[in-house]
This record gives sequence, C-alpha cells and structure tokens, in this order.
Amino acid sequence: MLCLPVDLLNGWLFGVSAERVKPEIRERLIRYQKECYRVLARAFVKEPTAGAVSPTTATLLQVREMGRAIMQMAEEQIESERRLTTTELRLERAAQVYGDLTRCVTTIEQKLIPGPTVAEEQASQISQAVKAVALAFGKDSGRNEFGGVYGEFYRKFGVASNRMLPARRLEEATSFLADWH
Repeated sequence: MLCLPVDLLNGWLFGVSAERVKPEIRERLIRYQKECYRVLARAFVKEPTAGAVSPTTATLLQVREMGRAIMQMAEEQIESERRLTTTELRLERAAQVYGDLTRCVTTIEQKLIPGPTVAEEQASQISQAVKAVALAFGKDSGRNEFGGVYGEFYRKFGVASNRMLPARRLEEATSFLADWH
C-alpha cells in the first residue's frame, strides 16, 4: 500500500518542480514548499481533539440517522397508502354512479327510441293471441272482452297498437298472452 504523509497531502497544489529552478534557490524553494505543506495540512486535516467522538458513538450516530431515514420513509409510505385507499374509494363510488347513470340512460333510450317494431305477420300473431284470450273470457262472462284484453295488452307494453310493439319485446308479449290464455 502506498501512503502519502499528511504533511504532503496538498502537494499537488504546488506545480513548481525544484529540479527546474536554479541550484542557488532550490534549497529555499524546497523549504518553502515543506512549510506550505505543513500549514495546509494543519488547515485541512483535523487533528483529534478532546471533544472527538469515539468509534462507538460515531456508529450510534449513523444508526440514529438511518433510523430517522427509515422512519421518514415509513411515514411517506403510510401517507401514500392513505391516498391510495382514498382514491380507490372514490373510484368505486364513481363506478357505481357510472353504472346507475348507464342504467338510467338505457331506460330512457328504450322509452324514447323503442327500436324496430314488429312485422305485419308478427302483429297478426299478436292479434290472434289477443282474440283467443278475449274469446275465452267472453265464454265465461257472456260479454265482448276484446276491448278489455287489448286495453290490458296496450297498458302492459306501453303501446297504442299491437303494430307499435318493439320487436325486441315480441317474445315477452307472446309469453304474456299465452300465460293469460
């Protein structure tokens, strides 16, 4: 291992080589450089003093600083977790509101834009099913039940005519009439 004496620690600051000067001033230059080295060494190298800390104390100070750093990291992590939990709760609430709004819009769209209506042949099948229900009720009551059956059908499906029934509700309408019959 190569070592440099503390007295020569800052020797790199003096770029003047004693070999490159006149022989009559060489000895004075070397003495001057050595004195400068000593002055600089005293200024930059701290000598141990009575108040210096022991190696054990230095280690404990390092441990204390590491403990503080770990505590600060833990506090930051706790805050991050709290923010994440808050954000997740808000996101869940937003998803719930979005779902509710989607259902509302779908309901409104179905009422305002019923979609394609049943074809003529399908409207005729509905009329035949209404006729079968009306005739069955008419046998029991002895009256004409066509108006009452049509009225109940129109009320249930929210239409003014069996031709206005949305095609997507055809199966529901035929099941309703079959069950009623």
